[in-house]
Amino acid sequence: MNQFHQVMLEIACVQQLKNKKNYPQYFNFKILIINRLLRISEFYKQLEFHLGMAIANCLGSSSNFSITNKHRMMGEHLR
Repeated sequence: MNQFHQVMLEIACVQQLKNKKNYPQYFNFKILIINRLLRISEFYKQLEFHLGMAIANCLGSSSNFSITNKHRMMGEHLR
């Protein structure tokens, strides 16, 4: 079970507590869920950043390679 699925189950549990008028537990669960969602959000932001850096690194290296090859070919034609 992934973290998002677990949070969704906890939200359903909170809704049941709200329906039963158990407000103190309802608010405590709500705060815990918000904190967990914030941590999940931060994790995905970091993941997105690292994935973007990896893609940029791959594109950068292939671009440098193609530019180097173009300069090398131009130099050979000038000889």
